[in-house]
Amino acid sequence: MRRFILILAASIFSGAMFAAALPPSDNFWLAPVCFVPVFAAVSRTRLILGLIGAFITMATTTIAVEQAIFYRAAIPQPGGNWTYLGCMLFGVVVAVVSCSLAESKMPPDEQVFVLASVAVATELALFLFLPGHLALTQYGVPGMLKLASVGGIWIVSFLLWGCNIAIAGLLSVPHVSAPTPRFLGRKGLVVLIGSAVIVSWLNVWPLRSNPPSTPVAAVQSVSIELKDYEHWDLEARKRGALLVVWPESTAIAMAPGADTTELLALSARPGQPAFVATFADQFKPLSHNVGALFAHGFESKRYFKRKLFGSENNDHTPGSSAVVAPWFGGYRVGLSICYDSCFQALMHETRSVGADIIALPTYDPSSPNGFMAAVHAAFTPFGPPS
Repeated sequence: MRRFILILAASIFSGAMFAAALPPSDNFWLAPVCFVPVFAAVSRTRLILGLIGAFITMATTTIAVEQAIFYRAAIPQPGGNWTYLGCMLFGVVVAVVSCSLAESKMPPDEQVFVLASVAVATELALFLFLPGHLALTQYGVPGMLKLASVGGIWIVSFLLWGCNIAIAGLLSVPHVSAPTPRFLGRKGLVVLIGSAVIVSWLNVWPLRSNPPSTPVAAVQSVSIELKDYEHWDLEARKRGALLVVWPESTAIAMAPGADTTELLALSARPGQPAFVATFADQFKPLSHNVGALFAHGFESKRYFKRKLFGSENNDHTPGSSAVVAPWFGGYRVGLSICYDSCFQALMHETRSVGADIIALPTYDPSSPNGFMAAVHAAFTPFGPPS
């Protein structure tokens, strides 16, 4: 009973810390230690206890983000099941590591490397359903983004998982019958200190970047009315924006059969800023999800969304190449759509063909307080290098 109570308390603590580390709470510094309590509590016990610990951890995380316990609930949005689905799927990663620690007989230093690798491999497998990374907690940390530009988002996740596993090994709680706590040896301590120092150093490593000087506006709405976007575009222009990015698929009704006459007419109106809109074409057997830049009565080369999410595979044909649209504002605008941004290689490819900025129309699933939108947005900084 003492063991179970310890695992229960540790799991709730870990779930709360993980929720606080995730966007939009953004307490990034918790990520290297958020799973330490549950991992330490279940270490070298039994597989079922590892599974219970992971379940309680992610149940706590789900409740915390649903109730906006650690962030300001600023976006009125219906609930839906996406938060539950996302937390459940990421719980698979936590469960794999937790259960492995419960049954592990590996030396501590070997355990850190092997289980961190397993965690990252499981994150990769999530891309078949709904992508998720522990690294997303670090989207605002300059040093971590710099590290990702060298080794991808995967190396950031590996570092964070490694820290959690190493520290848990140092603090792992013995069986109740054991008289004293079990500690790692000198090698484990070196792994712990080295990991912690590296993470701390990366958190203050500044990026050198030259942010664009051209104001860009983003509109997020479910409206499909042309008059609404005309109003919002002009409002954005009054605030200085020269380019407006519309939400994904909201121009379908404005461009029936991929006839963009209405969009071209809007783009030619006096005072109208350039805008990026998405719609469906007439490709057979399944249409493309199309994105294009409209400015001064002209339409750019069309981009076809390359990574289709969920049921989109039943409705659209994926594209196969990056597209960059020259723009009268002086920049080359890379075109991309929603789920594409979760694949770092695609963002790098768009940057490599000459994009100065990347326009990313999105349509995120409904979730309380915009949680899923915040997590999706966290992928974007891990895209092309600055």
